[in-house]
Amino acid sequence: MTVFKTMWGLVLLLVLNNAQGLGANHDWQLKLHRDGIQVYQQQRAGFKFMHTKGTMTVRATAAEALAVLQDVALCSKWVQNCVAANRLDGSLVHIVLKAPLWLKDRDLVVSTESNYLAVSKQWQLSTDNRPGQHKNDDFVRINHTQSTWLITAVDQDHVHLSYELYADPELLFKTGVNKFKRDAMFQTMRSLRKLLSTHP
Repeated sequence: MTVFKTMWGLVLLLVLNNAQGLGANHDWQLKLHRDGIQVYQQQRAGFKFMHTKGTMTVRATAAEALAVLQDVALCSKWVQNCVAANRLDGSLVHIVLKAPLWLKDRDLVVSTESNYLAVSKQWQLSTDNRPGQHKNDDFVRINHTQSTWLITAVDQDHVHLSYELYADPELLFKTGVNKFKRDAMFQTMRSLRKLLSTHP
């Protein structure tokens, strides 16, 4: 079963849903622009941490990008800090994320949906968090996470990818967390681009 028909997606990796109001473009602050990848962040009322967005244009077709994003077995190859992603019953997927330093590893359970937006000619992949499902005491459960991918064809050989993510890592402190999220987004996008360049 594919990842985004049953699960995740960045992480991250992490996570936004249009139905809950994605921020206007002018509200995003550019935090990192390197190697063709842009990472933005945005502080929203009622959220402990910043939302994070990564964008880039890559050499791939929409079908190729979808194939990689929907392959749950590839999660650890491109989602920063992803240890594993496994399909559970129904449409649920369990994801384990490696935590830095002395912190206990995190996990989350999500379901996902994919939609083709005919008007804008984009593919949208979004997650729906399921924090109460399949509790596992080996990890700290991430209870607040949302994400959205948008895939837009630029021409027959290139697509523009946009990944918006919110995740509360369930920490008592905030220092350094937004910077960690920024860097994790950059690494995720860069690893995805590398994988797309070699994936058959």
